[in-house]
Amino acid sequence: DNDERNDLFEPLLLACKTEDFTILQLALDAISKLCAHSYFLDKVLDDSVALNNEYASDKKKTFADLVVQTVCSCSLDTPQVQLQVIQALLTLITSSTLAVHDFSLLNA
Repeated sequence: DNDERNDLFEPLLLACKTEDFTILQLALDAISKLCAHSYFLDKVLDDSVALNNEYASDKKKTFADLVVQTVCSCSLDTPQVQLQVIQALLTLITSSTLAVHDFSLLNA
């Protein structure tokens, strides 16, 4: 059940990598709303998931780390996207189901 819920994040991750700011805004809004409604559940990821986490390489990577890194890696070309990133990060940090700690919190 946990994996099925978190599988919905994959298309949002791909949308966050796009340069189209409309798609980017929609993806960030969806991430924010899904986190606000406690849809995503935190879990430890396997080693196949690569995160830019050079300071905490010995720490197990969590789904929350992946979400924070995805939001932080979005292109900040427009004020609307900047606002969506701030809103998504605020929602992530205050989420009751995703524990944002350590390096992810510093990254946010």
